[in-house]
Amino acid sequence: MNDLENNKVGYETSDISTRNLYISGGVLIVLLIVIIVGLNELFLANREQEVSEKVLQADSSELRELEAREAEALHSYEMLDRENDVVQIPIDLAMQLVAEEDFQKRRNR
Repeated sequence: MNDLENNKVGYETSDISTRNLYISGGVLIVLLIVIIVGLNELFLANREQEVSEKVLQADSSELRELEAREAEALHSYEMLDRENDVVQIPIDLAMQLVAEEDFQKRRNR
């Protein structure tokens, strides 16, 4: 047998270059940081777009109808209970009456 056949041990007999290992690791770390920053910016941009679409969008017809019903309820008269003489009055008038009543109570003290 010759020496070449005796040197075949079945595994790598030389060490890996540490310089190449550090360069490869550094490149992978920088690439990972770039990917994380890029994904974060993409997330923030999409979140801002979603907020502008959902929050700042034009009023829906349902919302306009609800606001109209609420405004009508706040500014109209209605008999709520005839037996006990309970009446709904406009909010402006109710606030004025409450303020006058409080003024009278404070004045009489």
